[in-house]
Parts: sequence; C-alpha cells; structure tokens
Amino acid sequence: MMLVIEDVTARDRLERSSRESQTRFEQAFHGNAAAMVIAHQSDLRIIDVNPRWLEMFGATRAQVIGRTSVELGLISEARAQIRVEQHRKFVDGYETELELCTMAGAPLTVFASAKPIVIAEGLCTLTTLIDLTGRKLAEEAFAAAFNASPAGMLLVDATSERVIAVNRRMLEMTRSTREEIVGYPIADLQLSQTPPRAELMAEMERAGKLVGVEIQLTCKGGPGVWTLASAEVVTLHGRPYRLSVFTEITARKRVERRLLTQHLIGHSLAEASDLETAIPRVLEALGRGEGWDVTALWLRATDTDALRCSWTWSAESVVAVDAHGRSEVIAASGVIERVSASGAPERLTLGPLGHAIAFPILRGTTVLGVLTLAADGVDLEHDPADLGLFDTVGRMLGLFIARTRAEVAARELNVELERRVLERTHALETSNRDLEAFSSSVSHDLRAPLRAIHGFSRILLDDFAAELPSEAKDLLGRIHAGESRLRRLIDDLLEFARVGRAVLHRRPVDLDALVRSVIDELLVGRPLGDRLELRLAPLGSCHADPSLVRAVWTNLLDNALKYARNRERIVIAVGCDDGDDGPVYHVTDNGVGFDIRHAGRLFGVFQRLHTEQEFEGTGIGLANVRRIIEHHQGRITATSEPGRGTRFEFTLGDRPAANTRIAVIDVQ
Repeated sequence: MMLVIEDVTARDRLERSSRESQTRFEQAFHGNAAAMVIAHQSDLRIIDVNPRWLEMFGATRAQVIGRTSVELGLISEARAQIRVEQHRKFVDGYETELELCTMAGAPLTVFASAKPIVIAEGLCTLTTLIDLTGRKLAEEAFAAAFNASPAGMLLVDATSERVIAVNRRMLEMTRSTREEIVGYPIADLQLSQTPPRAELMAEMERAGKLVGVEIQLTCKGGPGVWTLASAEVVTLHGRPYRLSVFTEITARKRVERRLLTQHLIGHSLAEASDLETAIPRVLEALGRGEGWDVTALWLRATDTDALRCSWTWSAESVVAVDAHGRSEVIAASGVIERVSASGAPERLTLGPLGHAIAFPILRGTTVLGVLTLAADGVDLEHDPADLGLFDTVGRMLGLFIARTRAEVAARELNVELERRVLERTHALETSNRDLEAFSSSVSHDLRAPLRAIHGFSRILLDDFAAELPSEAKDLLGRIHAGESRLRRLIDDLLEFARVGRAVLHRRPVDLDALVRSVIDELLVGRPLGDRLELRLAPLGSCHADPSLVRAVWTNLLDNALKYARNRERIVIAVGCDDGDDGPVYHVTDNGVGFDIRHAGRLFGVFQRLHTEQEFEGTGIGLANVRRIIEHHQGRITATSEPGRGTRFEFTLGDRPAANTRIAVIDVQ
C-alpha cells in the first residue's frame, strides 16, 4: 500500500481567499446605491441584478434572471445591438447615455458604465446605471424656460468666451438668426451699442456680476433696442458659463426721452421772449432728442396766408446741401399746404433722402404754421406714440406764437396810445392855457364894467336919491341886485374852472375839526339861536385834498341851512357809515326837499330846482361838489321828498370808516 500525502494548504488558502473575495463582491454588488446588473457578453442574458436595479426598473428577480433586456422591454432591439457592438469594440469597457424604459413602460434616461468581468458563468459584463431622468427633465425645463422667456437670454462659455445658446427673444431684439450668433466669440458680435463692452466686462470683473445695467443692443437694420441687463456666472456640469438676461425697456426710454424733450421745449419757451430766440432752441431740442436730422418751421405771416420756411436746424452730420434738398422735396410734395388745410399730421417718403413727418402748429383750431422733421433712421411706424409728443409741441408752439404776436401788437398799441396821449396832453395843455386866458379875461375884463355899474348905481342912489322918482329908484335897485348876482356867478364859474384844473394833493384831514370850522363860518350873520339843532356824529379823519374837501362840506352845509331856514326848527345831521368802498359821509336836513324825479338835474351846471325868488343861488355849487368828489374817485347821491328834507351821501375813495356814533349838539 502506497500512501501519498499532498500539501493542499495553498489551495485551501486560495479557495478561502476566493470565497472571501466572492463574498465581498456580492456584498458590494447587492449593497451598492447605484443600479447594477451582470449579463453574459455573448447573448446579454441577465445573470444577476442588485436591489437598486430592481427598484429602478420596477421588477422582481424572478422576472428578469435568465432573460435579456430586449425580452423584458427595457431597451429596443436596435439599441441592444449597439450595445453588443460596443462590447466587442471596447474590450476594456465603455460609458454611454442610454434611453431605457421601466417594466411599466415609463421612459428612463441613465448613464451606463460597462466593464467586462469573469465569473463562474464565464465572460460577463458588469453594468452600473445612474438615473439621469430627473436631471434630464430639469435640463429640458430649463431649455423650455430659456427659449420661452419674455426677456432676451444669452449663454456664453466663460472659458472660451463663445456663445453656447441664445433664446428666441434675444434673436428678435437683435434681428439676428441663431446661426449668426451661436458658436461665435461674444466680443466679435459687438452686441452692446451703449455702453462699450469693455466697460461692462470691467464691471463684471469687479463685482462678479451685473445687475440692472441699461444697455442699448446693436440691432441689425434699425435703431438699437434699450434693455435692462443682468449677468451672472453659473456652473453647468462643472464648467463655468455666463448667463445674461436682457429685459427690453425701449418703451420706457422713449417715454423718458419724450418727457425730456417736452421739458426742454417748455423750458425754452418759458425763458424766451421772442420767436427768434425760442424757435431755434425748439427745433434743436426736437432734432437731438428725437433723432431727426433736419427740422424746420413753416410759419404763416400775419399779413398773408402764405407759409414760409422761417427757421431750420440740421444735425452736424448733415451737410447743408442735403438739408436744403430735403426742405425742397418736402415743399414740392405739397404736404405743407395739406397739413395747413387739414390741421392733421402727415408722413411722407423722401426717397433716397429718407422720410419725414409734418404736423400743424395750432392755436385752438387755427393753424399758425407747420413743423417738419426729416431723417433716415427714425421709424415712425414702430413709434406711433411720438405723434402725441408732436401734438403737444405743436400746441405749445401755437400758444407761444400767439402770445408773442399779442405782445408785439400790445407794444405797438402802447406806442400808438402813447402818441395819442401826447397829442391829447398837448391839446389839453393848449385848452388849459386858453381857459386860463379866459379866466384872466373874466377876472379883469368883466369885473371892471361890473365895478363901474355897481359904483355909478350906488352914487345915483346915495347922492341923487331925493331927485329920482320912485320908479327910477326901483330900477336902480334892480340894476344893483343884478350886478351882485352876476358877480357871484362869475366867482362861481371861476371856482368851477379852478376845481377842474386843480391837482389833487391828498393828506390826512381831521373832518370833525373841519366840519366844526365850516359850521362856525356859515353861522356868522345867521342869528338862528335855538331854532337850529345840529346832530354831529364823529367823522374821524380822511385822506383827501383839504381845500377841496372843505369846499364840499361848505356847499352841502350851506345848502342845508338855506333850504331849511323857513322851518320853525332847523335840524341838520352829519354822520359817517361803513360802505363797501369805504366811509360814506352824509348830510341830512329837514328843509323843503325836492321831487326825486328831478334828481338827475341836481348836479348839472346852472341846473336849479327852485327859483331865484325862493332861494338865492347860481346853480353851480352842487356841480362843483360833484366835480371835487369825482376828482377824489368818489361818488355822491341825493334822496329827498318835498316838504320832508334832503339827504346827501358821498364817498372820497378813502379808507373804511369806524362805526358811527350820533351825538346831539344844541347850538345857542
């Protein structure tokens, strides 16, 4: 018998190590958070799957072991064939993105990493799957939001500075196609018209982002679009990108521009005093503010209906011949006459010289002129709101033109009035000189014969009275009385003329003292005694010509005493009341009165309501009173009733009076 002893220690150690390795693999395989599957390389039949794989596809082990993904409906046959080719081509494994389905048919996007392994079943493939469905949905949602955003958006690779993506709104704002932007260096596109890109990048470098920066984008074939831009660096798949968002604010900028233009025009019109100063400023403000190359004002002359080009303005970039050419084309088109006739704005095309608009200068509904604007780059079809500005400017100019013309007319009228005043003044001075000469003649030439009549008639009466018959004495008495009356009449006429020529010298006047003094003078030679009752209220002071206002009180009080002298008891009241135009002074008596129907004759020259036999007088006193009061800018009225007395009220154009108090004073 032969005993063979073989050392199997190494083999046992190897088997034990293999079992431990297998155990560790199975633990790593089944405990992995990623979905894992082992399949034959030859036919792709599934040998094993881990729990995460079953969870991802919604399957059980019994459903999948021994079957292929095609049989399970997890992948299409065409894509499965591609995987087989990949296994053969990439013997060391490969990574790819796959579009799969769950057992329920739900789409599933995964990242697959396949590695060859050798196990007991032979050459197999271990595939690790990472679910990308959520990220894929997020990317699709981002792409949808990116393209559907009402703001323009631009995604630039921060490393290469090339445009990666651009949305639809950005293409609309720049009037570009995707092919003209995507893939190109952002610096070559020159999208920023204002401010320069260098300034924007410097701010981005300093702050790390841009927030609310106003940028005017370059727009192909038209004026630039104004936007409010923000930019920030974002990281996608571990790579930095710069995401820029552009919100259009062109409409807001237009409103700001229109308001600024309107303000400048309003300021120019407010400061200017004539058309020569204002109109050039207005034309320049419209041209520069609204982007017009040539502006002109066609004004209707005051002496004709013809419209003439009175002022023009042109930008520095426009040569004089172009500006003149545009004005000639506009005039030849007949648009000036049409706008003037209709009062409505009108657009017109100038061919190679661009286009223009003409709008009326209105004062109410009257067309005073036409304003024309011409340019190459202003697109009125896309900015109809500018018509509102033109209407406002047209009406502002209309008001200004009408005002300046009215001021010119007023100045001319003032010159004419001054000329007439000088002529009238000269005529009045001549008349006054003639009146003074007449007064002097009356004073000297008429008084001398009257003195002779008075003297000789008195001599006859005094020296030859005994020799004269009674009838002759009566006639001489009549001559003497007539002479006295004529002398008083001459004196009153001279006083009336003097008052008319008098220069008013207002000063404070104590009316209480003045009235007391007048009464004292009037009572001299009138022994009325207890028959007279004076009711004098405090009058205070006034601001008037002392000598003239004394004449008023003297005449009114003298009339009151005269026309009440036949009463058994004479009552005269003097007072002052508050009126709307200041103090109202009054003198009331209980005399004979008069018929109020004849009040209009009361203040006329030589107008008397009583005969000379009843009451003496010349009929000039109240006319003189009226003239003095009117000279003081006052008024006088009278109320009366026959047999019950008369009340005169007058003002002197002075301060309001205090409340009156009545005091009864008995004059002995």
